[in-house]
Amino acid sequence: YQRRVRVKGKIYKHAGNMVEAVHWLEEARNLDLADRYLNCKSAKYLLRAGMRERAEELCALFTRENQNPVDNLNEMQCMWFLTESANAAYNKQDWAASLQKCHEIEKHFVDIVEDQFDFHPYSMRKMTLRAYIGLLKLEDQLRGHDFYSKGAKVAINTYLHLHDQPNGQTNGHGNGESDGLTEKELKKQLSKQKRAEKWKKKQDEAKEQQQGTTGGKDTQKKNTTGTDGEVVAPPIVGAELVKTETPLEDVMKFLDPIRTLSPQCPDTHTLAFEVFYRKGKILLMIQSIKRAIRTNPSTPEIPLHLTKLCDYVSKHPESDELVKGIIAEEMEGLVPGGKIAAWLDKYAAEHTSGLPQTFSVGCARAFLDSNTTRTHLEAVLKFDFCKATLPSCLYVLEKLQAGSLKPSSEDLALYKKHVHQRYPLCPSFKQEKDIKR
Repeated sequence: YQRRVRVKGKIYKHAGNMVEAVHWLEEARNLDLADRYLNCKSAKYLLRAGMRERAEELCALFTRENQNPVDNLNEMQCMWFLTESANAAYNKQDWAASLQKCHEIEKHFVDIVEDQFDFHPYSMRKMTLRAYIGLLKLEDQLRGHDFYSKGAKVAINTYLHLHDQPNGQTNGHGNGESDGLTEKELKKQLSKQKRAEKWKKKQDEAKEQQQGTTGGKDTQKKNTTGTDGEVVAPPIVGAELVKTETPLEDVMKFLDPIRTLSPQCPDTHTLAFEVFYRKGKILLMIQSIKRAIRTNPSTPEIPLHLTKLCDYVSKHPESDELVKGIIAEEMEGLVPGGKIAAWLDKYAAEHTSGLPQTFSVGCARAFLDSNTTRTHLEAVLKFDFCKATLPSCLYVLEKLQAGSLKPSSEDLALYKKHVHQRYPLCPSFKQEKDIKR
């Protein structure tokens, strides 16, 4: 019976109804409260449903007593919990918590490399060169792991949001760390801020104490240690991370590793284009589009990105003749004759059955001529949704809600109505009056 209940929850998950999936996973978990696997699975479903507090309460059942479960999971480098928490916070537009989780993931990968330092002299002493070479190769490719890629993509999207909507426009609080949070979450953030201030004060006192008694390297070393000699790492506080004034510089910390170690993922290159487009790096924009086409020519972001690239190149001519020649040669390879409209027609003819591709081509054409926006929106609304998958419908819904093609509330309601007929179990496409939970 337990297995049947779990399968039922999985069916609801793939149908897009995470709330109902959580209900059935909880029923399966209650049949065996000592099962760690079911506990973790249920917590994962809760995070995907946006129920972060309930997920933390479940994780507390199997973490160390008398310790915050989130801190304990972070100490144990529980990557799945951090990645799912980062995604949940991002979906709730809690940019502070999202960035904090992403930076904690980055810190864990740094710790993994540093933890292997003791193995280097051991290998040279014992001459275990084969294992040593394997370790070096592993460390070179460590940030190519899926956990790092997932966290990096959330961090990149968050930094892009912070750049597009600076602190003063994020919400009423000015920095995005308190908007829409519950009282319990606000208390948790205040506690983290106090810990950060306490750590800073402790470091300043240690620095003042060492001045005049020791100097040079000894002073620098003691400034980063506690009273017992243990190295004290500065706490990661999301409220401070969202106050950055250079989001496009900070994002490179996450973008560079996945560009090098996760080139097989199309999302890597689409995110890279978004960053370089905002930084005005034409050659890197061209490189990102070429890699995206090479990785997956059906990537839905390609038409809009290529259209933006053509527009940017035409409006920002390069002064250096050598660079100008390279750009002209590469653009000719991407868009022969510079005829982006003809390229879009060809792309649309090759992807007539793809909803995201149809939507992206419409956005690209609307970018070229804003007067045709309504025409392309109607083409999306009249699409044959029997050919569309649930992820593609959710992708287009997210873009429409973000303002692409400028839909009205009636247009969104019509889109939801059409998709609801195809996927009746997904609550994202139900009308407000039809949602029971």
